[in-house]
Amino acid sequence: MSKSTASAVLGLFLCAFFVFSGCQSSRSFVKQALREKAHTKGFHHAPHKIANIEVGIHALLERVYLIRNAKKSIDVQYYLIHNDQSGKLFSAELVAAAQRGVEVRVIVDQMLLGLDHKHAAAVLNTFPNFKIKVYNPVGKALDSGTLDILSVALFEFNRVNQRMHNKLLLVDDEVAICGGRNIGNEYFDLQRGLNFRDRDIVLSGPVCADLKASFDAYWQHQVCVDITSFLSMQQLMNKQPSLPSTDKLGISQLIKTIDGLLISIDYPRFRSQHWHEVEAVAAWIDAPGKFVKDKKILHAGHSLAALQMQTQTELCFQSPYLVLSDRALYIFKKLKKRGSRVMVSTNSLAATDSWPTYAYLHRQKKLMVSKLKMHISEFKPFPKDLKFFMPNYDELRSLMYPQKDIPARASRGRDPYLCVHAKGFTVDHDYSVIGSYNMDPRSQDYNTELMIVIKDQPFTRHYQQIIKRDAHPDNSWIVARRDRTCLGNFMNGIFGTANDILRQLTSLDVWPIRYASCFELIEGKAAVPIDHPDFYNNYTHVGLFPEVGTLEGKNFLSRITKMLGGVLHPIL
Repeated sequence: MSKSTASAVLGLFLCAFFVFSGCQSSRSFVKQALREKAHTKGFHHAPHKIANIEVGIHALLERVYLIRNAKKSIDVQYYLIHNDQSGKLFSAELVAAAQRGVEVRVIVDQMLLGLDHKHAAAVLNTFPNFKIKVYNPVGKALDSGTLDILSVALFEFNRVNQRMHNKLLLVDDEVAICGGRNIGNEYFDLQRGLNFRDRDIVLSGPVCADLKASFDAYWQHQVCVDITSFLSMQQLMNKQPSLPSTDKLGISQLIKTIDGLLISIDYPRFRSQHWHEVEAVAAWIDAPGKFVKDKKILHAGHSLAALQMQTQTELCFQSPYLVLSDRALYIFKKLKKRGSRVMVSTNSLAATDSWPTYAYLHRQKKLMVSKLKMHISEFKPFPKDLKFFMPNYDELRSLMYPQKDIPARASRGRDPYLCVHAKGFTVDHDYSVIGSYNMDPRSQDYNTELMIVIKDQPFTRHYQQIIKRDAHPDNSWIVARRDRTCLGNFMNGIFGTANDILRQLTSLDVWPIRYASCFELIEGKAAVPIDHPDFYNNYTHVGLFPEVGTLEGKNFLSRITKMLGGVLHPIL
C-alpha cells in the first residue's frame, strides 16, 4: 500500500471514528439524562404566578414597570443590549433606579457589546451601586475588532465561540422576566424593517431563588470581567464625563409614549389580567463557562432532551433557527418510532434574520419531512395576523410614511415585518418550556442558555395554542413533499438518492431539485395536515423560497451554502 493510500485510509478511518463517536456521545448523553431523571430535577411544587408576553411593546412596558417599582436590587443578564432608543431607555431606567439607591448589576456578553462607553463611564463614576461585567471578553480591548477576534480564535476557538445567550431581568429577587428577547428596538416592535415575533415569561415564586443563585454564579465566575478593569474604560472614567440628559440621549419622545401607555391602559390592572397560577416551575440554566469539550456534567440541553423524550402524543416547538444535531436526530427518530407527532414553527427565508442557518434547514428538509415525518411551518414576514402580533403596526408604519397616501406595501427593507425569535416547546399537554434555547447545535453545545419549565396542563394548552396560531396556514407556509408526476418522482428519486450518497461522502449537496417545498392554503379550503388525503387539493405550491426574488442575494447565497455548507454545521 502506498504512503498516499495509507494516509487516505487513515483519514477516512479517523473521520468515521469521530462521526461514530459523536453519534454515540449524543445517544449516551440522552440516555444518561434519562437515567438521572434530568427532566424531573429542579421543580418547585409550589404556587407560582406567571404571565407570557407576546407583544413587543408590552414587553418593554413590563420591563419599565418592574424597574420603576424596584426597591432593593435589579440583576440584568443579556446577550446584547443595543445602543438604540429602547436600549437607551432601558439604561436610563436602570440609572434612575440606582439614583433611588437600588443595587444594579448588569452582565452582558462582549461579542455584540453595543455600549455607549462615555455614558457607562459617567454612570459608574456617579453611582457606586451600579456595576457592569462583560462575559468572556476576547482580547484586551473592551470592543474587540474582527481581526482581534479572529487572531484569538485561531488558538482558542472553543472559548471564543462560547457565548452567554441568557436573558434575565430579576427585580428584588422576587419577580423575573426570562425568554427570547434581548434589549433593542427590534425586540419591542419599534424597528423599521425587521421586528421579532418573540416571547417572554414573567414569573414570581420560589424559582426566583434559583434565578438569583444562577446570576450570582455568573457574577462571581472568572469568565465575567468587571468593565472597569479595561484600560479604555479607566481612561474615560478619569475624564469624569457628565451624565447626559434624556434629551441628549434622544429618548424624550419614547419616554412620553411609554408613560402615556402605562396610564392609558392602566398597566397594573392590565398585567394582573394575564397572570396564571401554575402547579410547578423549574429553571434549567447552563453554568458559566460551558464548553463543547466539557463532558463531565449535564447541561440544560440534556434536561431538555430528556423532557422531549417523554413525549407520547405531540411535541410542539418553536425555534427561529432549525438545525438538527445528532442528538436531536436521535430524539426525533425515537419519537417517530413511538408514533408521537412533532410539529415545528420556524422562519421562512423571507422572514429570517439568518440566511446561513436557514440554508442548513434547507439541506435537512428531506430528512425532516421524509424520514422523521415532522410537520414544519415557515413563518411569513407579513402574516395575516400581523396587526394582532403587532398592535402598534399602523403607528410604526406611519412614522416611515408621513405622507397621507401610505402604499399598500413598500419594500421589505422599510416596511415593518416579522421574524420568529421565540424559543420553546410543549410536551403533550403537560409541560411548557420558554426561554433562550434555539433548536440548533450552538444552543446545545456552545452558548449558555436559560429556560423556564412549567408543569401545568391549563397553561400548556394555552401556550400550545399560541404556537399553533403562529404555525397556522394564515401565518405560515407549510413544508411538504413536492407533488410530481410519476416520471418526475422516479427521476428525482434516482438523482436524489445519488445526491444523498454524495453528501454522506463529501458533505456536498449539489442536486438542485428539492424533495420538499412550501405550500399555501387555497382560500376557502380547509387546513389539513400534510399526510391528509386532501392536502394537495387544498394547498398550492409556492416554491422553495416564497416572497424572495430569484435575484435576491439571500436566495443565491442560501443555495450556495446549502451546497457547500456541511462544514458550517458546528458554528450554525
